Amino acid sequence: MPDSPWTCLHCDESNPPFTEVCRECGRYPSDSIREDRRLIVRRKPSHLAGIVLGIVAAIMLLGAFPLDMAPSRQLAALPWILVTWLFVVYVELVRDSRVVEIDPDGKRVVERARSWRWRLRTFEYPLSQFRSVVSYTAPGRPSRNFVELVTHAGGESFHVVAFDPAFSSESLLLPLRYVESPEAEHLRKTIAALCSLEDRGYLGRRWPGAYVIS
Repeated sequence: MPDSPWTCLHCDESNPPFTEVCRECGRYPSDSIREDRRLIVRRKPSHLAGIVLGIVAAIMLLGAFPLDMAPSRQLAALPWILVTWLFVVYVELVRDSRVVEIDPDGKRVVERARSWRWRLRTFEYPLSQFRSVVSYTAPGRPSRNFVELVTHAGGESFHVVAFDPAFSSESLLLPLRYVESPEAEHLRKTIAALCSLEDRGYLGRRWPGAYVIS
């Protein structure tokens, strides 16, 4: 264990003294550099809710000046809107903190995410636990295009990431139908080729099943 600050050879993360493994990638200081075939997947940030609430709060804040002429109801609602905006922004930061690392050489899948208390949590799964990779569109509002690793038994899966769904129609007179998004298709094929997993393709629209327990 280093007794002085050190920099990880893999991710260039600066670590404090007496840190056994890298805080970012979980590797030891003695790990040598090799051809890195790790696949890092993270959720595409979406700050729409925070932006909308921020605009509303800014409009109300500007409309409250001068304060002695502002309606009492507007002044009473302003703190609640600001608190709600901060809460929404924090929730989005926690959701966006999830990172999935698929390491075919280390034969592992590592999931890192922040808890509600902003503590970094790390879960590791053996890559041999999974047999195939699939993509499907899950119903909901909004619907999402999931990419998942499926276990050998087929009863459980590991959620990798979700994308916005794509739509297609054979005719202007026919309703739109869900199809696999280009991002989900590319990731599914990349994982299958990189990890030598069975590519089961796009399964259409279906509900999510049970997930593996860490």
